[in-house]
Amino acid sequence: MEIKKNNLSKKLYLLAIASILLSISVLINSCEDPVPVAYVQQTYVQGFLLVDSPIQNILIMNSQPVTDSFNIKTSIVKDATVKITGDGREFDLVIDTTGTQGYYFPDSTYLVKSGITYKLEIKLKNNTLITGETTTPIKTQWIEKTPYFINYPKDTIKLPPLDSVKLHWDTVHSTDYYLISVRCLDTLYYGKYLSPPTNEMNRRIGYEPGMVYRPRDVTSWNVIPTTQTPIVWNVFKWYGLQEVSIYAPDYNYLRWFIQYIENNQYNPLLSSVKGGIGVFGSASVIRDTSFLIKNQP
Repeated sequence: MEIKKNNLSKKLYLLAIASILLSISVLINSCEDPVPVAYVQQTYVQGFLLVDSPIQNILIMNSQPVTDSFNIKTSIVKDATVKITGDGREFDLVIDTTGTQGYYFPDSTYLVKSGITYKLEIKLKNNTLITGETTTPIKTQWIEKTPYFINYPKDTIKLPPLDSVKLHWDTVHSTDYYLISVRCLDTLYYGKYLSPPTNEMNRRIGYEPGMVYRPRDVTSWNVIPTTQTPIVWNVFKWYGLQEVSIYAPDYNYLRWFIQYIENNQYNPLLSSVKGGIGVFGSASVIRDTSFLIKNQP
């Protein structure tokens, strides 16, 4: 019986030694294997034209490996030749001196027109050519706006429907979906917009002492397939002065937006530029302002 136990112990000991040696061998060999996926840098374009606005914020960036910290200033391409043609003109763009806003057309008196096809051409220093094209949608008009003053309900548990606060606008026939944004214009001051003005400061909706939130988180976005909608309470992030905007996007802008809010990674199949990845799109927009009154001081 004792002999059998000794033999079993020896076998287990030899098996453990063999397992350790095998692990060391695999580790040494794996160190010699090439990286499974080699990083390939790509050029990303993000450019939008807004009707009745100057040509600006055409971003050209180099992708960065996920193993490094992302730095937008080092990512932006600053030495490309960028131009836009359309409306019977050629617009030579220049880089923003801060290095964070991309390329723009210096003459800000020129405003993008609706119903015009604009073409983007980017030539990189390595002679890579990236192109894109968009036709700007026509501009819609308000049919019904929100009232200027909106009272936030005192009962925040059972928020009543905002049936009386509706948005309604004209149809843009080239657009099937519209983008709606509600943005707080002033997260600091509240009382100065009242009559008479006061020194009361603004605050975030639902804020409690010790609560962590992002002060720059001031805008809510949504996509809607109709030309009218009621306003819901959860679109407001702060009290005070609000800007309500309706965007009529072209197909390029719409695809980018849906991807941006739904996915956390880029889908090359949704790219609207050639020679690189990214988007060159356009939209028309109408805006209005309202004031959201606090439910309590």
